[in-house]
Amino acid sequence: MLDIRDMVVGSIPNTFNKELNVASISTDIVHDFDIDGIVKSLKSMFSPKSQLHSRKFREYCEHMLTPEINGAAEALIRELVRLQNRLYQRDPIKAQMKRRYVAGLRELKKYVSLKKLKLLIIAPDIDRIECKGGLDDTVNQLKESASIQNIPYVFALNRNKLGHLLLKKTPVSCLGVLRYEACENMFNDLLNAVPSAREKYNLALSTIIENTTDEKKDKDEVVIPNIEENKSLEDVTDNLITSLLSKLLDKNATTTACTSQSVLLGAIQRKNIKDSISSEN
Repeated sequence: MLDIRDMVVGSIPNTFNKELNVASISTDIVHDFDIDGIVKSLKSMFSPKSQLHSRKFREYCEHMLTPEINGAAEALIRELVRLQNRLYQRDPIKAQMKRRYVAGLRELKKYVSLKKLKLLIIAPDIDRIECKGGLDDTVNQLKESASIQNIPYVFALNRNKLGHLLLKKTPVSCLGVLRYEACENMFNDLLNAVPSAREKYNLALSTIIENTTDEKKDKDEVVIPNIEENKSLEDVTDNLITSLLSKLLDKNATTTACTSQSVLLGAIQRKNIKDSISSEN
């Protein structure tokens, strides 16, 4: 079967020539893009997990989102915020020294390295940024560090809800619990709700994998390139690359890019204008 990475590399100039109606482009343009990032995105799209996950329930989640987990997480967060605010009203300096929680990926990375966290609550809908050093890498690093330190982590609620509970005006991706005195029962209720949710997740994932395996067994075991499958994958690749280039156009509108890339981005813009005019007519 055709390797996905080779297909991505080969389809970049093809996409420019075929879809954007521009002159022949050298394959050197490939070096201007994060090929491994594109390949990673494609593999995640075609993996069994993709059938279970969605934009609101990302692939880094390891258990189902249940009413029990969301309810326990909300109750715990509300109590932590209440206790923190009460102490702050009495003694701001002491409240800063005895913070009960921290919020945001940057703060969690700092406190995980200091080994001061007791629990991580991670929103299941953090934006997908799979490039090196992106949000996906950060979340996976947090999970890995938490596992090494035996710090439990839970996926609950969503970014907007976390921001609302923490009295923030913007969405919050995650929260780290530093102290949970006076709300031990809520803390334990949340942790106790996780095993059953993880069991449901593993069962659903194993069912999908079994169904996928059965479908493969029904096919001829001789590996023959399937033109339709490759065509479908190529179409997805072309669409993904075109989408990435369109975003790149917005980001690089005021910067100087390489000549070939500028030509291609201009072609995308012209194509979008042409499509818009055609749709209006």
